[in-house]
Amino acid sequence: MKCAISPRPVALVCAVMFAILIIAHYQSAAKLRENAKSLREQRDQLSALAEENVRLSNMLLQISGPKIRASAPSAELLRLRGKVTQLRYEADMLREENRERHHQDSINEMYATGGFDTNGLPDPDLGTTKGEVISEIKNGPATIVTEEDRFIRAEAVVANTNGGSMALVMKFGFDEGGRLFTRTDSEK
Repeated sequence: MKCAISPRPVALVCAVMFAILIIAHYQSAAKLRENAKSLREQRDQLSALAEENVRLSNMLLQISGPKIRASAPSAELLRLRGKVTQLRYEADMLREENRERHHQDSINEMYATGGFDTNGLPDPDLGTTKGEVISEIKNGPATIVTEEDRFIRAEAVVANTNGGSMALVMKFGFDEGGRLFTRTDSEK
């Protein structure tokens, strides 16, 4: 007994799958362009702040002259050094985020194709407030492991349709205004 498969349904299924792949590709490319634009803007801001820091340091030296001793820096100089350290840390975080974004899609895109149910996981947009992120984490299956002023680490176990599960680690970074500016997800 011969079982003949009509080529029309097969072609239709292939066309739909191809269309889905193209749409997913364009959405991913749009996200990367948006993230790259945001990173460029942040880089420009950091650059401007670094220039301002140099300018203010030079002004301080001109005003104070020989009165400042190397062994006793002024409060303003210490504040500026702290700001430089903070800006370097943020620049390093942005570089790391940029590297990871080139290799990592969102948590939902990464694991949904593998049969993992990521619908309940927090997926806040960049710019979301820290309070909103915490609320979204608490309303889902994730648990906050570490919470600091500018950083949250959360973990969750996600079930697979095949009966398995996977532990995920989500890291959220916040700017000085308490707004989400970076997020990375990885398997635990």
